[in-house]
Parts: sequence; structure tokens; C-alpha cells
Amino acid sequence: MSRSAEQLVGALFNVLGSEGYTEVQQLLLSTYQSNASTDRDELVDQLVVDLVTVLREHLSTEEEIEVLTTTIEYL
Repeated sequence: MSRSAEQLVGALFNVLGSEGYTEVQQLLLSTYQSNASTDRDELVDQLVVDLVTVLREHLSTEEEIEVLTTTIEYL
């Protein structure tokens, strides 16, 4: 996965925290910690997959749009 995917994951992590979605942020952190020993590209791939899943399962559509829009603006 490219450097831009890493930047996206990092930005989403920051936005989740700053917007008060700490539970979702912690779920992403747990994914990172459980996969930290894997190859960097595999780790980023897994984080992207898990991030999409966590957003879908824990946020409403409106919240997802807000978080993703804020992330794009952040980048």
C-alpha cells in the first residue's frame, strides 16, 4: 500500500480522536497493536480494511460522512 494510504489512516485516526469518537479510535488502535509485527504494507492494508468496517459498524451514515469529510480537509 502506498504512503498515501498510511497518511489516510493516520489522518482518520487523528480526526476520530479530535471529533470525540474515541471508542472507534481505540478499536483501530487495537487492530494496529494486534498486527504490529506484520509487514508494514500488510499492516496498512489491514488497517484500511478494519477502519472501513469499524466506521460502518459504529457510526451512522451522517457521522461517517462528517469524519471522512473532516479527514479530507485535514489532509
